[in-house]
Amino acid sequence: MAKQKRNQLGRAIAITGGGVLVVWLLCRGRGGRASDGDAAGEGHAAESLAPTSGGHVAGLPAPTSGGRAAGSPVPTSVRVAVLPGDRVQVDGVDTDLHTLSERARAVRRALVDMRPGVREAWAIRVVEQLRATGVDVQFG
Repeated sequence: MAKQKRNQLGRAIAITGGGVLVVWLLCRGRGGRASDGDAAGEGHAAESLAPTSGGHVAGLPAPTSGGRAAGSPVPTSVRVAVLPGDRVQVDGVDTDLHTLSERARAVRRALVDMRPGVREAWAIRVVEQLRATGVDVQFG
């Protein structure tokens, strides 16, 4: 009789734990860092593009000798959105800290927007990374 009660208790714990795990996985989303575009399979397509033999990436505008596409305006700053989940966007595109630093260093000025729910440590890390590369950081 006591063994049967132990089996029922173990079964109840296993079922409850499994239910909690399923709920957690469903609330977590796809891949943990997936953006809305990733869920539709459109995420970071530019990351998987390889340059052609001439150094040009297919699907992107051909660069001029200065590295910009012909006729594109010269940016004076980049817009940086620091997002929850240790994510960051540059001019509306999800990216990583290294790419953020390179793009901001090219124009020397970043307009940083901290979104609600951002971890303080992540926000500090992003700002310190920008300042370490010599970028003028402005908040707005």
